[in-house]
Amino acid sequence: MLGMSQSGSSIAEAMFKSLVDAATDFVGTIDRDGRFIYLNRAGRAMLEIPEEEDITGISVLPYNEGPSESIRREASHILSTGVESALNVFVSRQGKRIPVMQTFIVHQHNDATYYSTIARDITDRLALEVDLRQRAEQDPLTGLFNRRAFNEQLEALDRSCTYQLVMLDLNGFKGVNDRLGHAKGDEVLQMVARSLVEVCGESAIVARLGGDEFVVVALWQPQVVGQIELQLNAALLPFGASVGIGVAVLDHSTKVSDALRTADELLYSRKRGQAAVPSVVPPSTANSAPVQ
Repeated sequence: MLGMSQSGSSIAEAMFKSLVDAATDFVGTIDRDGRFIYLNRAGRAMLEIPEEEDITGISVLPYNEGPSESIRREASHILSTGVESALNVFVSRQGKRIPVMQTFIVHQHNDATYYSTIARDITDRLALEVDLRQRAEQDPLTGLFNRRAFNEQLEALDRSCTYQLVMLDLNGFKGVNDRLGHAKGDEVLQMVARSLVEVCGESAIVARLGGDEFVVVALWQPQVVGQIELQLNAALLPFGASVGIGVAVLDHSTKVSDALRTADELLYSRKRGQAAVPSVVPPSTANSAPVQ
């Protein structure tokens, strides 16, 4: 097999460099000590390094997020395996964080070790993943958990604690929509969602189950129920509406389905009997069926 002539080799090298420089991904070469040998235009743009600047011998460590020792250990691992792909975070000269999917390839040449690396900015991909996850978990109108996410949150609860499960709906909400329109009705639902988060705190699980139905799971604090009722009724009064509430205990001895049913029954008992029926089942009288 005939070898390539020196002129042919030079042409191929020039063509390859032009190709790499035109690539839209970060492409670079690094020596064993973690110093730049080469970086293409996309890489320079990503790290905010001017094209005319000579970066030969400059350490890559300031451009990588994380402790330098951790980065060196990763380099040693790559050296032992030959090829490695992993998530990484670059930091530009202006301090911009760029999440990337980075691939390293180890080269040995004349007893020297080099790394070639290709990195792709995945900022948009991660943002899309977050957006899709939020769409799957959140009620689009209020930003609260939806029913599916609420059920998942319940499964992750520390059942050694005692919680209050609060079911709520809005009395007279249909009249709000009929008199003021659905846009105003949506604003009322959003106001209710904000009030629930404000009163119950960020640690509570707050969800919209649909329509004007909401549910809250928070550590047992009976006074919170009164605060919810007081704040929401004051806010709903100008719209000719009020809040209906039913509360049940949820602990290690209570099935979630039983707590939901108890709270729902209390909610509708209050609607029928008004103040004659308590809205809260205290822990001493709560359902004690074993968890399944």
